[in-house]
Amino acid sequence: MNTDKLATCTRLNLGCGDLADPDYFNVDIAEREGVDAAIDLRTTPWPLPDNHFTEIQFIDVLEHLPDIIGTVEELWRISAPDAKIDIRVPYWNSRWAWMDPQHVRTFHECTFDFFDPSKNYCQQRPYYSHARFHIEYVIFEGCWFFLGKPWVWKVPENQPRRLLHAASKLCDMIHFLQFHLRVIK
Repeated sequence: MNTDKLATCTRLNLGCGDLADPDYFNVDIAEREGVDAAIDLRTTPWPLPDNHFTEIQFIDVLEHLPDIIGTVEELWRISAPDAKIDIRVPYWNSRWAWMDPQHVRTFHECTFDFFDPSKNYCQQRPYYSHARFHIEYVIFEGCWFFLGKPWVWKVPENQPRRLLHAASKLCDMIHFLQFHLRVIK
């Protein structure tokens, strides 16, 4: 582990793969070029400091991990108050959801509602987790064949979801979800 960089860097690229960024502390399961720490994210607690990171990128990783609540609680633990976390995961009814044999689960647009205290799911089941986040917005990434190219739809939390409800009934129209969260401590 590059402890010198960890001491000074508050931006984390968690599960960076081949996309290590020199402006971030880069973590991946494998030691490869640009990786500052090789960590198996399936094993908690992670060897990362509490309340340290102000920004976390967690792109195309969460679907590979078996303990979603434990993983989200680790994200919360290592995040500074008001930290920004960006998570990208496959949508539950897209072809990308189960194509990769290492995926252990998929995601719904309301999955993170269980961690946002302003949402009914979190209010009804506060015992699921102590980790809390504000969902700033969700981005829906769609397939190319409807518009001739991939499309992106940024949905603020207060926008009605009628169109989304209709789109969720059509398989493979939405490919990925991006959750933009703000840590509440």
